Amino acid sequence: MSRQTGNKSGNEKTLEELAELQFPLAGFSKRRNFINLSKVFQQISNTLMITDKDRRVVWVNKSFRQRSGYKLSEIKGKKPQEFLFEEATCEPDKKEGPLVLLCKTKKGEQYWLEVRINPILDNQGNVVGYTAVGSDITAQHLQNEEIKNQSRLLNEINWLNSHEMRKPVASILGLIDLINNCQEDQIKEKEEYIKLLNDCVKDMDNIIHEVNEKIFFATKKLTKRELDVLEGIKQGLSNNEIGQKLFISPKTVNQHLKSIYKKMEVESRAKLLAKLFSRKIMR
Repeated sequence: MSRQTGNKSGNEKTLEELAELQFPLAGFSKRRNFINLSKVFQQISNTLMITDKDRRVVWVNKSFRQRSGYKLSEIKGKKPQEFLFEEATCEPDKKEGPLVLLCKTKKGEQYWLEVRINPILDNQGNVVGYTAVGSDITAQHLQNEEIKNQSRLLNEINWLNSHEMRKPVASILGLIDLINNCQEDQIKEKEEYIKLLNDCVKDMDNIIHEVNEKIFFATKKLTKRELDVLEGIKQGLSNNEIGQKLFISPKTVNQHLKSIYKKMEVESRAKLLAKLFSRKIMR
């Protein structure tokens, strides 16, 4: 007897088609399988995407729709990389272990997913599709990035203090000694030493300035990517130019800018530049 499907939603019809493939609860009746799948898929907190064997979207659950902002009708038949991925830590076809993906919502907001992909098999063992179950690790990822960035900045500061600072200091001490030992008739030599001393002081000032800049940015907890974007702003580049330089979209640059504004406690690019000038970060 044929099933009555006239009053079913598109999601139910899609799930019923998947149930006919006896996934993943082989042995249950098709109707019971469909009911259990629909309840589980809709209620789990993880994002879930089901694709066909060509990795084109067939169905997504409620958590995916809420996190991404996309309706099924907007992405059905598309491959995830056409609308979802920003960056990945490994190739999407890689089978060992989870993927870590930088995704973007419909509005362009970024978030990180740890995704596990598994094949859907029919009764003969043929691959008919894939499931991709994602865990939102945005908070964890940002925290790890912040820790790594803070560590990197501290290492750079330590290097500047322990190595780069020694060069002008040693030169200054040597030049002072030479000046003190100059004879009264060695006026030309003394003038040359003073000129070199002035150059060394300028070098030291630049190093101190760089250390202070790194300490300031460390307190603001700017990520490495945000620092890259900020460097582009200091160079007077537009969002498009910064994006081209960093190989990211202008929309992504804008997202980083919003984060920078918030951390730097400013509301615009002009106020950001004014703050950098006031702190003598730009000279």
